[in-house]
Amino acid sequence: MTQIEINEAMKQIVRDTTVEIMDCGGTYPKDTRDAVAEEFPELTEAFGVDRLLALCKVVLESSDPTESVRLQKLFQIYNAEYFAEQLRHYSVLAVYDVCHWQGNPGGDVTSGHTDHARSRIFIGMTKHRAALPSLLLHHMAHALTATSYPNDEQWIAEMQRLRDLGAPVDGALISSPSCMGLM
Repeated sequence: MTQIEINEAMKQIVRDTTVEIMDCGGTYPKDTRDAVAEEFPELTEAFGVDRLLALCKVVLESSDPTESVRLQKLFQIYNAEYFAEQLRHYSVLAVYDVCHWQGNPGGDVTSGHTDHARSRIFIGMTKHRAALPSLLLHHMAHALTATSYPNDEQWIAEMQRLRDLGAPVDGALISSPSCMGLM
């Protein structure tokens, strides 16, 4: 492999490993590095252990541009269809570590966060990609109701309204936001 191929392969491995470990309860750059090094020792040696640790930190604290664009488009569709364009000033980012973007690195893993002050919705990357539309709607409901907790009566009512409209809302997200380890 050329150095460019090694770099690209390692970037993808680190992204995939970060998502996998985050889905299991969270990670730190050192833990991701150790998991990658154990699984891919020869590639780690060619890439360099210190460079790998730096890459793990960069990935953990980053967003995924492709998934962010996809979720922003989905947000626009949902905003028109279910929210009468009331949330048009919000932006959506698909991120690896929601807590980092909340300013709480190392906090409890969460599926997303609605930053009311900055009109931003952060959705955590997950291997459960099919859950992302429900997660997006979950956080759009928080944006509309200006709430932060899934036990708030206004938020619960909004989620029920969305479900009644036929929105792709996972019913478990209404009653138990910790489904599939996504919260």
